[in-house]
Amino acid sequence: MGREIASRITAPVVVALYAPLGGGKTTLTRGLARGWGYDGLVTSPSYTLATVYEAEVPIYHIDAYRLASEEDLIYLGLEDILYGDGIAVIEWAEKVKALLPERHVSITIEVVDASRRKITVQEEGR
Repeated sequence: MGREIASRITAPVVVALYAPLGGGKTTLTRGLARGWGYDGLVTSPSYTLATVYEAEVPIYHIDAYRLASEEDLIYLGLEDILYGDGIAVIEWAEKVKALLPERHVSITIEVVDASRRKITVQEEGR
């Protein structure tokens, strides 16, 4: 599913992911990264907050779960990524919603059951 979604999203872009804990955010990000030409390891950046995957354009994988406030994102210098030339995928985007560019892509993952998810893709600010 991630590869298919990635085929419709081009850089520069911010992708805001919304899903519950264990909902599949990192798994979807792995598929997105594959679709954008990255074939290396994709893991949750929970403890590093951000990981860069080198592809045709850089893919920034950000996990906002542990951020105490939106200002933490600015303090860490990650705000530049949101307005750069690459692709930024943000897990737990609701924690930094006010900092998202007006134009971005929101992806919501709803857990249907242990093996199924409902995924909604919405272009924002068009």
